[in-house]
Amino acid sequence: MGVERLAAIESARLVGREPLKYGALVAGMYALSLKDGELGKVIRTSYLFLRHIDDYLDEGKENPNGRLPYVLDLRNQIESGGFAREPKIAELAKYSLEVLERKAGPSDNPRQDFLTVIDSMVFDYKRSKERSMLSNEDLNDYYHDTFFSVVNLTLIALGSQFRANDIPALSYGQGRVFSVRDLEEDWQRGVINIPKEILEQAKLTQYSTIGEVKEHTVIRKWLYDELSQSKEELIAVKIKLQQSGEKFTPRLCNGVTKTASQLLRKYNSV
Repeated sequence: MGVERLAAIESARLVGREPLKYGALVAGMYALSLKDGELGKVIRTSYLFLRHIDDYLDEGKENPNGRLPYVLDLRNQIESGGFAREPKIAELAKYSLEVLERKAGPSDNPRQDFLTVIDSMVFDYKRSKERSMLSNEDLNDYYHDTFFSVVNLTLIALGSQFRANDIPALSYGQGRVFSVRDLEEDWQRGVINIPKEILEQAKLTQYSTIGEVKEHTVIRKWLYDELSQSKEELIAVKIKLQQSGEKFTPRLCNGVTKTASQLLRKYNSV
């Protein structure tokens, strides 16, 4: 099966499942190909491959170990570079790596970036089983491991002079804003992205109901502060990227900043 056909199948799956959440994203990835065919294709294949793994693990949450072998097999194929004919989804990763390693600079390691993101997904999968709470420091480390690698892969694809370490607020901003956006969904599946210190201050636990969490004044203030800080930092990052003269990189901030603004209106009554 060709890479574009696989990407189309994965795209249709996402949009069919949650059109409001994924429709514009998928359309944007295909629209990018109108300006740069290879760029659009590598962005699609990278994102859809990682999205496939994340969704696969989430769908198997009722069985703690049943889905890990599939994911670890894909991880091993990436690590070794020995891609098998099955599962077919690995063709997306193979194509992505071929392009990204060609475009990578001397200090880049897109293969390791892929592995780090997968490891973060497996970490999420495991911690959801016990509804583990993370400290604020641990949560920031989690955002670093997940989003720095995602941002690096994107910047390599774009041919940018920047890397995640140059603009850390973009990675941390994505982690915080998306955690607020997906708070209810994550809480229900056992992924607790509110720091242990904040929950304790609110006299709540990982077993409190999502209603108790969302309506508590302490939590709402913390959510507002996270969004407010992230929005300010993302605007500063966008200005820095615009001043660089790069064509596409400033747009990396747009969706996250827009989401932060929308959510701030929701949590501004604290």
